[in-house]
Amino acid sequence: MLARCLNRRWGRWENLWSTEQACVTYLPTPDAIFDKLVYLLANPVADHLVDRVVDWPGLSSLHLMDGREIVCKRPKEFFRQDGSMPKEVTLRIAPPPAFTNEPWAEWVVRVHAAVANIENSARQERLEKRTRVVGRKAILAASPFHSPSSAAPRGNLRPSVACRNEERRKAELATLKEFRRAYREARLNFLAGDHEVEFPEGTYRLRILGARCAPFPLAA
Repeated sequence: MLARCLNRRWGRWENLWSTEQACVTYLPTPDAIFDKLVYLLANPVADHLVDRVVDWPGLSSLHLMDGREIVCKRPKEFFRQDGSMPKEVTLRIAPPPAFTNEPWAEWVVRVHAAVANIENSARQERLEKRTRVVGRKAILAASPFHSPSSAAPRGNLRPSVACRNEERRKAELATLKEFRRAYREARLNFLAGDHEVEFPEGTYRLRILGARCAPFPLAA
């Protein structure tokens, strides 16, 4: 719906997002979740688009970690004025579930410190290479109809699990390998006519379509 709304706003059509399959990476530990969260927040800085995250012209969760809430109004483009979508919603920031036991103030300090470290590293890299950031004004002036002039990198790794703890990563990869084996076996039996076969825990699409699946274990 977001893509359709933006296409309507800009008077464009066809795909807004990449048509490639999404890279879904499992983050099994709080450290892995924290690393990816900071990566997302600091992405415009790491790519040398802006010097600091606060310079990014778009919305960033980092801007709202002081406890502020913002009210987002329904766009005038695409949506019917008498439609079922709410006229406005309130956006507030909360830590991921893995960090709900950590005091909010400590969580915010950790996030800001990690982002500042990336900002300093990117700034040092530019000094060494004698390059500059793209800048806020140039970003705002960019046309939504432009496309990159250089080819995107191909053949890179698309990890299924991200975790700095080597032993935990190996264990999670072994679990994933076993899931894929069990899923393939169940799927072959299902295609052969055995519609009562039980798919392994974690099966998504076929569970939605009504196939039998092993239940998730209840949390202790």
